[in-house]
Amino acid sequence: MLGYIEAEKPELRLREFAIYNGWYCGLCKQAGRDYGQLLRLGLSYDMAFLGLFLGALEEGPETIRQEHCIAHPVRKKNVVYDPVLAYAADMMALLGWENYLDDRKDRDTDRDPLSERLLKTASAPGLRRAYQKARGNHPETAAGIREALEALGALEEQNCSRPDLPAEAFAKVMQTVFDGRLRQTGADANVRRIVSEFSSHLGRWIYLLDAADDLEKDRSSGAYNPLLAAADGGQDEALIREEIRPVLYHHLGRMTDAYELLDIRKNRELLNNILYLGLRRKTDQVLDPSCSNRKNDIAQRKAEQNDIERSI
Repeated sequence: MLGYIEAEKPELRLREFAIYNGWYCGLCKQAGRDYGQLLRLGLSYDMAFLGLFLGALEEGPETIRQEHCIAHPVRKKNVVYDPVLAYAADMMALLGWENYLDDRKDRDTDRDPLSERLLKTASAPGLRRAYQKARGNHPETAAGIREALEALGALEEQNCSRPDLPAEAFAKVMQTVFDGRLRQTGADANVRRIVSEFSSHLGRWIYLLDAADDLEKDRSSGAYNPLLAAADGGQDEALIREEIRPVLYHHLGRMTDAYELLDIRKNRELLNNILYLGLRRKTDQVLDPSCSNRKNDIAQRKAEQNDIERSI
């Protein structure tokens, strides 16, 4: 995932905020236990959301402990322990290796700073070992992810001018990731169908939002961007973003329609915050044609977040 799935933190109550960070810290520790320190560098709130969402469909409350860690050696932090986090860590390993392979073949790799290229090269053996272990745990899921990403890569190689096609391919990645845990736990067929709908629209939203976010960078570098390919270079970035806005809102709406059909057994308020407030905020941040306004808004939200963290 690409870093777009976040809560609207200033709107969280203190307990919800503590649980939210607990899932993030819990996944970090789980990844360290299962795969070592390297995988923890790929930690994101996106992957913590995967655990949070899938865990909300399962019986039993999560366990929350107060623990120290390398990043917070003085003050203890909330750490969630839940069986679903082992699955989320496995998905981090699978997607981390696939992301490395994508970076390696990217046409802009040679333009990266030397230090960044060396770091990626040095991390490759560890990422490969983590991938092989996770693939052994989830061979069907790993194969499904690879198949969907190969389809996505083929469309991007063709400079596909229909954004819905690569978005659909990425949606299949998300469907595979979410469904893997449901198959593992023997979830009801109807639940799997609803989560498939949810994750499909989540994947489309992520892919198209990332394309909107990268318009200037991709136009400058010449990298493939489905929105630029559709516009055939004839529109400015602000107009392209406004044209994709209703499509992104559509996918958010379909996603939450599916979500409302699910039996959410815990952390509903936190999930509501992410899905109804956080994703909408992230969408509007990316689509705002004024970069300076987006940066000022992000800085303001970070300041508000820091105030909340100091109060906990």
